[in-house]
Amino acid sequence: EVCKLSIPIYLAAFPDDAGNISGYPAARLGCRLSQDTPALLAPAPPDDPASLMVLRDDAPPPYSPTPALARMLATYAQNYHAGLVCDWRKPAVPFYGALAALLDESCAELGLPLWLTESYAGDSQGAMVMIGSDATEGVFSQRLAEAGSRWPGRCVLSLLPLRVRCVLPRPGETMEMEALPELPSDGPAFFSEELCCMYCSHPDGDGVAFTLYDTRETIGRKLQAAEDAGFQAAVGPLPELAALPE
Repeated sequence: EVCKLSIPIYLAAFPDDAGNISGYPAARLGCRLSQDTPALLAPAPPDDPASLMVLRDDAPPPYSPTPALARMLATYAQNYHAGLVCDWRKPAVPFYGALAALLDESCAELGLPLWLTESYAGDSQGAMVMIGSDATEGVFSQRLAEAGSRWPGRCVLSLLPLRVRCVLPRPGETMEMEALPELPSDGPAFFSEELCCMYCSHPDGDGVAFTLYDTRETIGRKLQAAEDAGFQAAVGPLPELAALPE
């Protein structure tokens, strides 16, 4: 269990993990664009019409996005799901920018909710905008408030558990979730009010390493901050959230 708030929390999982969602609404993984022809590759349709369909940003295919491709994706999502989530986290590329604009039109015509990551929000007139929870600079609550003001009534929180190790003066490097139990245990950990996450420090050669990470408690705080900022929902990957430390 992650948190219980008034905003819905969608847990992203593959069909085989459906039994582990524990009452939360689902965001179904497994759909992707074909690399050979303008087509959707998808697992068997779910028996849960309230779930969201998640489309990842694999390598851009060699063909160009077209209105027909966007209509096909939107129609499939409408037939079997309650919305389409374009979980496009990689650096923005022209293919997905053009597809986002086409999907915005097709989904609007069908009355289908469309969710886009912040990088592609400018390609849409009315899609929900996913704001990542893995901020490593600034003030987390202020970031959410600014997003809520920029896209009023359209923001959702993308739950991306933070797991970053920074060694000064080198830039940050990403840690896998499995590395969290191996965090240094010989020093205290602290809660950062600004970043809404835990952190600890320890020597690293001639420098100092800082590890920023989320726990179930900090994810709960981030969800509360999103609700306070007027966010409409949250969505996050089930395996990563389930693996969070207490």
